[in-house]
Amino acid sequence: MVNTLIINIVRFVGLVLFQVLVLDNLHIHQLIHPYIYPLVILLLPLVTPAWAVLFLGFALGITVDIFSDTLGLHAAACVVMAYLRTGVLSILTPKSGYDSDIKPKIGHLGFTWFITYSAILVIVHHLAFFLLEVLSFTSILLILQKILINTALSLALMILYEFVFFSRRKRR
Repeated sequence: MVNTLIINIVRFVGLVLFQVLVLDNLHIHQLIHPYIYPLVILLLPLVTPAWAVLFLGFALGITVDIFSDTLGLHAAACVVMAYLRTGVLSILTPKSGYDSDIKPKIGHLGFTWFITYSAILVIVHHLAFFLLEVLSFTSILLILQKILINTALSLALMILYEFVFFSRRKRR
C-alpha cells in the first residue's frame, strides 16, 4: 500500500515535470501537442475508489494548468477522463474478472487490453481538451486532426514509457 502510494506520487511528479518542461516546449508543428501526463490516471490501481480517481484527476489537471497557463482546460479534461475510467474498466473486464493485485499495465493485462483501455480514455481526454480549447464546432476538421494526431503520439509515448520503465521488471 505504502509502496504503491510512493510509486504513484513519483509518477505524478515525474510525468508532470516531463510534460511541462519537455513536451510543452516542443514546437514541431502547431497541430502537435502530445500529452503523457494522463498516464498518471491510467496507471492507478484498479481498486482505486472512483472519488479518489476524480480528485487525483482534478489535482493532476490543475497542476498542469498552473504550469501551462491554460485556465482549467487540463483539469476539465482530466476530470472527464477520470469520471469515465470506471465505466471503461467495467466494459473491458475479462470474463474471469480482475485479480485484486492486477495493475492496468501492459505486463499485467496484455498489450491489446492496455492499448484499448488507453486509447479510449486518451481520446476522451483529448476530445474534451481540444473542444474546450476552441469552444466552437466551426473548426471541427482541425479539432479532429488534433485529436487523432495527438492521441497517436500520446499513446506512442505511453507505450514507450511502459516498455522503458516496466518491461524489465517482468522479465526477472
